[in-house]
Amino acid sequence: MRTKEKDAGSARVAQGNRAELVAFIRNTLVSVLETSPEKIATNAPFEQFGLDSVAAIDLMSALSKKLQRNLDPTLPYKYSTIDLLSDHLTEGHDRQP
Repeated sequence: MRTKEKDAGSARVAQGNRAELVAFIRNTLVSVLETSPEKIATNAPFEQFGLDSVAAIDLMSALSKKLQRNLDPTLPYKYSTIDLLSDHLTEGHDRQP
């Protein structure tokens, strides 16, 4: 069960620091895809990096933990770049029950 305190904290992380979220997603992709940061452009489609369903689940699991909320594992397919995904998450439209 989530508390209002956790909800408020995760909202601040997402809404208060988009740059931190972009960096986190990029670093997570570097780790999950075993590639270098230079190969991960924030405006390039995830499919360009070879993001498959397993890697997408790993990415969303890491994001869920960081933001302390449940996230739809298909978000990288709906928001296909780091920039689009970060924008979506900072807008707070991703709430899951």
